[in-house]
Amino acid sequence: MTQLPDPQQPGFQHPAPQLPAPSPIATADGEWHRLHPATPFLRGGLALVIVLGIIIANARDWIVSLVVGGGNEWDEFGASDTSRFPPFIRDIVETFGIWVVASVVVVLVIAAIIGFSYLSWRRHSYRITHEAVEVRSGIVFRTSRQARLDRVQGVNVNRQWLARLFGAAQLKISTAGQDSNVELSYLRSSTADELRREILSLAAHRKAGTTPGAQPASVPTPAAAPALLGPDGVPLPAANQPHGIVSQRLGEFLTPELDESLLVEPTSVVRIPPVRLVMSRIVGLGTVISILVVAFVIVMAVRGEGFIAFGLIPFGIAMIGVLVSRVMRLLQFSIALTLDGVRVGQGLLSTTNDTIPPGRIHAIEVYQPLLWRPFGWWTIRINKAGDSVSEQSQQQATNTMLPVGKRADVHRVLAVLLPNAPIAEELVDFALIGKKSQFGFRGVPKRAWIRLGFGRQRQGYRIGENELLFRGGAVWRRLVIIPLARVQSVSLRQGWVGRQAKIATVQPQTVLGPVLTGIAGLDRDQALGTFEELTAAVVAAGLRDDEAR
Repeated sequence: MTQLPDPQQPGFQHPAPQLPAPSPIATADGEWHRLHPATPFLRGGLALVIVLGIIIANARDWIVSLVVGGGNEWDEFGASDTSRFPPFIRDIVETFGIWVVASVVVVLVIAAIIGFSYLSWRRHSYRITHEAVEVRSGIVFRTSRQARLDRVQGVNVNRQWLARLFGAAQLKISTAGQDSNVELSYLRSSTADELRREILSLAAHRKAGTTPGAQPASVPTPAAAPALLGPDGVPLPAANQPHGIVSQRLGEFLTPELDESLLVEPTSVVRIPPVRLVMSRIVGLGTVISILVVAFVIVMAVRGEGFIAFGLIPFGIAMIGVLVSRVMRLLQFSIALTLDGVRVGQGLLSTTNDTIPPGRIHAIEVYQPLLWRPFGWWTIRINKAGDSVSEQSQQQATNTMLPVGKRADVHRVLAVLLPNAPIAEELVDFALIGKKSQFGFRGVPKRAWIRLGFGRQRQGYRIGENELLFRGGAVWRRLVIIPLARVQSVSLRQGWVGRQAKIATVQPQTVLGPVLTGIAGLDRDQALGTFEELTAAVVAAGLRDDEAR
């Protein structure tokens, strides 16, 4: 087995991502394929279960009367009073009984739902060509969506806990343009992984202007169940491997999300202890709110107004539910550099695995809330191409590259996000915690306090050869890194307050995301010079850029 270099060793250089070889299991045959057979249940079956539960709950008294005998409240509405029905319905009810008729109606409704779901599944298909991914759906009104391979910005594989029980996964293809993403819900788990690999490979060759080698046209077949690992991480002997569908489902739950055959680095560059993750979710603004609520409850209880405290119990349950949900979503976090780009995986029961191809990260923010400062914790989030406006809340997790970590973790994650243009650790450390203007950072005038407040002393920026760095925030510290080749435009703004204070804001425009990119509080003449300098640097970086855009 080849020994891979350790990214934590001094002098380690990240290999430049190469075009991945075409998948040996080709689906770019132009043929239409159907989704996972369990798709109707996963997409609409839960609603059917809820409807059945409501019917059973409302009919419980009638069911008890059938078992133990005796009348019940339903008799008042039941067979004795049919005058409210139309004549033809009244004749049927009086002939067969209201509960027989109701049972038949329920069965017909359930049969209609099942039949509609089956037809919807039969009419929902997809295909992959060497130019695009196409999806067709709809029974009465047909819908067709297409994602061109040369516009693919990323591929995401989601595995909800219920879908994992069926060995299914959701494949989402992000493309350039708003609300133009394509979803395949649901596929076999192994098929989703194969399709992700093949789509990224075809997209890379398409953008590079090359043609992948000819492959035999065939429908992907599910891969064998992953081998179970022992306590030392070594696969168990074949004799100890369980067999059958249970073995396959168990192997999929226990197998890591990262595909080791595609890793440029040996493993995830960070390991987040669960205790740190839980504490980071607790130590935040929510903690302050919870403390105030608890104090309010105690005061009300001492004053003898316990009913108010009792009314806040739902609030406490909701807060605990939100905390548990956030922690479960971020457990088993991993990030590594693969041949296809940056691979980010997270989640315990429901997992998310996002692949970001090279050149799709437009802005990076290293952020530290006030209550994290005593622990030395930081978080990293990004703006990436392909995010949809309508799904911003769902994409918040996929924009997080480091939920919580020390400065050493920050350095390792930045090395993965910027493999071709690494930033010196000393420069990053100064930008995070330094105060004076060093390493080429430029400050802002004292009169900028009217715009920045106490954050004026930390406000500064540096225009490098390949990236723009600017920092700020006295209470909530932040460092923003923008690859110059990814900047789409540069704007210069000055509002009424800025005109009075003779300050302005220069903003490099990137794709939509959680990272704010404006450099505020600049002297007016300084802003004009920075605008010209930054514009020239962006043009030069774009000409040098050798990444796929």
